[in-house]
Amino acid sequence: MRSRCSFTPPPQAANLGRASGQVTPGGVNGTSVSVKEANGTIVTVMVPTTVRVTRSDKVSSSALSTGECVAAAGTKSASGTVTARSLTIVPAGPNGCFTGRGSGGFGGGFGGGA
Repeated sequence: MRSRCSFTPPPQAANLGRASGQVTPGGVNGTSVSVKEANGTIVTVMVPTTVRVTRSDKVSSSALSTGECVAAAGTKSASGTVTARSLTIVPAGPNGCFTGRGSGGFGGGFGGGA
């Protein structure tokens, strides 16, 4: 007999949402953005004026400076080298890089800014 695994999300996760896709033509209106997801669904995203916005651009490794914090995602070789498919660069904060819960990886908060 197979056992069933059940998971109950914590109460604070009840209203979490996610949207990703392409901004629709005419989709920017004040503090809202309409996004067309890969499945064709249009989702409205409210963007408060206090939200931190990250913009991704292609750059070379020369864009990196000593002391900055990076988070890389990609494939890992047998020797442990990660070949990045994406790389996030942020300035270090007063307590260093990736401080907070899950520090040392993507789960933690970045050290830069408030």
